[in-house]
Amino acid sequence: MELNFSPFPVLQTERLRLRPLAEADANFIYKLRTNAHNNRYLDLPMPERVEDCMAHVHRIQKGISSNLHIYWAIDLLQNQDIIGTICLWNFDLGRASAELGYELSETHQKKDYMTEALTEVINYATVDLKLKELEAYTHENNDASTKLLLRQGFTLKGYQEEKHSRTQQAYRYAIYSKSW
Repeated sequence: MELNFSPFPVLQTERLRLRPLAEADANFIYKLRTNAHNNRYLDLPMPERVEDCMAHVHRIQKGISSNLHIYWAIDLLQNQDIIGTICLWNFDLGRASAELGYELSETHQKKDYMTEALTEVINYATVDLKLKELEAYTHENNDASTKLLLRQGFTLKGYQEEKHSRTQQAYRYAIYSKSW
């Protein structure tokens, strides 16, 4: 199995376009990552300046060009406004697996946008990348994310310390190709 994200896979749903993250998105990332509501379940350092988010965008772009991860900005088709991000990362080519991550602006939650984006990314992961397993970690109190994963066919695989944090507990969910 080999990853190649060139050309970048732009995905589209009925209401959304998943496209590459651009420098112009740094302001959105800053607003997203400094919003207390959005970050109550994440253990990410809060950016101090928009420039910190610009550096984040550059790291994402470099990782995509090196085929380390794939990271989409989620835009509304109706007006091209960015409303969130979704990614596949921590690829394990031997197991044909990857970890899924996502975030959505507070004003666009509870409108099934992430359901739509996640469905398209799962399809891309299984059909185009031929992955056999996707996993996601969600904070023990993040009911919305848990419900989203369960609706998509993920199953609970365990409770553990968040693998990306020293301070939070998380549930590990996974979906396997036999489920698709």
